[in-house]
Amino acid sequence: MCRLNKALYGHPRAGRLWYDHLSSHLEAQGWVRSKIDKSLWVRNSLYLVAYVDDLLIFGADKQECYKARSSL
Repeated sequence: MCRLNKALYGHPRAGRLWYDHLSSHLEAQGWVRSKIDKSLWVRNSLYLVAYVDDLLIFGADKQECYKARSSL
């Protein structure tokens, strides 16, 4: 779960602002965006999918998934 400091609802570019904020945060943590699907992010053996305001993290190691979730 990610928390924004100010609401974006009702803003004409709310989705774009949210994705820009999320992208900069993920890139700072070492995630790399897929060139084929811009909603897919990869870090080591973990995958993160961002769909609108939902995030899905999956990978082979459950502990790594928990660490990635807590870092968000």
